[in-house]
This record gives sequence, structure tokens and C-alpha cells, in this order.
Amino acid sequence: MRGSANAAPSREEMLAALLRTSRRLPRARWQNNHETPVQDFRVECEPQFCESRTVILAVRSVPKKVPAQSPTRNYKAHDLKLLWGLAQARCAYPACRKLLIKEATEHDREAVIGKIAHIISISPNGPRHDSTKTADFLNSYANLLLLCANHHDEVDAQASTFTVETLLRWKKDHEAWVFSRLEQAASGVGFAELEVVCSAWVETGGKPSDVSAPTAPAEKMKKNGLTDKLRPRLSLGLSLFPEVESFVQGFGRLDSTFPERLKTGFVKRYNECLAREIKGDALFEALHDFASAGSSNFVRQAAGLGVLCYLFQKCEVFEP
Repeated sequence: MRGSANAAPSREEMLAALLRTSRRLPRARWQNNHETPVQDFRVECEPQFCESRTVILAVRSVPKKVPAQSPTRNYKAHDLKLLWGLAQARCAYPACRKLLIKEATEHDREAVIGKIAHIISISPNGPRHDSTKTADFLNSYANLLLLCANHHDEVDAQASTFTVETLLRWKKDHEAWVFSRLEQAASGVGFAELEVVCSAWVETGGKPSDVSAPTAPAEKMKKNGLTDKLRPRLSLGLSLFPEVESFVQGFGRLDSTFPERLKTGFVKRYNECLAREIKGDALFEALHDFASAGSSNFVRQAAGLGVLCYLFQKCEVFEP
């Protein structure tokens, strides 16, 4: 560069110097020497440090802006048990009610074909998103809806049609429909259904029963963290108490250890759920699913509910 050492370089001289310098910059090495990704280089001329007619360029890296990570799908076992249990593994889209679990075949195990939809999207760019909601809420039972694959894609593709209010109404109506089917099926529960359900609970060895007076259902609900949401199911299950008790007593005359083994099996499953941090309403749904062996038959499910509520009433499983 020619001219006075104190003279500022012209625009053309700066560009020429930048071009020569940028060719010599080991760009990859510069990036690796920084903790953050480099988007580009900002080159500034500092003429006050010019010596021997040479322009010294100060090269600074500009960190690349990394967008904040969006919340991810992260469901807790508690919320999944509630979602699948209260929906009875069926699509909540009105008039669909498709079963979302395919039975095992000779060559394959059971297959889950349902999809979990977020009523309020967890993605900032997703359908029905609300930035005021926390990630914990967005992944909780309160914000989840069980749908078949077709209707899951439909409600997300047409978010203006399928609003938050609409999806919440579907969920409420679907769970009410499930309960009404259980009520209808309860009258069909007989010896055969109870035998199948009870056989799932029995253990090889039984422990002596707790001879203390049983706790009232309302108090037991409170101590087990059950909410009023399950009160109708408990009432329905307890309405089958006489039938279940008659079955257990009758079977007990053939096998005196049967009643104790039945209760021992229940306590074991109960404690297994607690160990997995499944509590409250979700624990109840997990035990109901176990009692029903995941059956889609509402009579079998009603029988499972009856036996579960019988054992819930008979066994003192909570911490006083």
C-alpha cells in the first residue's frame, strides 16, 4: 500500500488486503478453536498500527446463533396409564372408536397402532401451540388425546377446524362413552369371566389376611391419592362386590388357599406399580389393565373392574 503511514487506506486497498488475507486464513482451524460455531469473519482495518506501508487486519469470529431447543415428547408412565386406561385403547374421534391395539398373531406379537396427539402442540410451530404452557403440562395426561393414525394426522393438518376446545370435548365425551359401555357390560359378568380375571391375580403362596377392620372406600381413596374422576368407576366396580365375593368364597371351598393367594397377588402388583412411581388414578388404571389382561371386550373389562374393586376393598395396601 502506498502513501503516508498515517493515511487511511482506500476502500479498494482494504478489499484487496481482505481478499489476500482471507485466502490465507485456515477457516476450519479457526472454527475448531472456538467453543461456538462460527458463522462468518468480520474484518476490520486498523490503520493506526500500519507499519512499512502494510495494513494489519484484525479478524474476529462472529458466533453463530444457535436456536433454543424446543420441548420434546417425554411422557411419564403415570400419564400414559391414565390416557390409555380411561380411553380403553380406542380412538377418541367421534364415531370412530377404533381399537388401537392389534392382537398377536401366529407370527407377530401385539402391535400398537394408535398415536398420541398433543391437544396444545409441544412444538412452537405446531398446531394449536400456546407459549404460556410448560413442557410438563404439554406432555401430561391433561393435554394428550388418543387417536388412530388417520385422525391424528387430520386434526394436526386442520388445526383451525379442530380447536383446543373441540379436542377437549372429544376427550371428555369419549371417556364418558367408555364408562357407559362398562356399565352396560357389568350385567353380563358371570362365573366364567370372574374365573379368568381372578386367575391372573393368584400367587403360589398366600400370606395371612389383615384382620383389622377394613377402611371405608372414601377414606381409602384419599389415602391412595385417588381423585373424584375415578369415583364412578369405583362405584361401578363395588356394585359387583356381591358377585365377586360369592365367586371367591365358592372357589375357596374347592381350594382353601385361593382367597389369600388372590389378595397376595393383588398386593404384589400394587407394590410393583409403586416401585415404578405409578400412583393415584394411574395406579388404579394400571391394575385394571392388568386385571383385564388388556382385553378389548367390555364384559371382560367390567369383570376386571369388579375384581379390582373387590380386592381394593379387602386389602389394606396403603401406608397409614
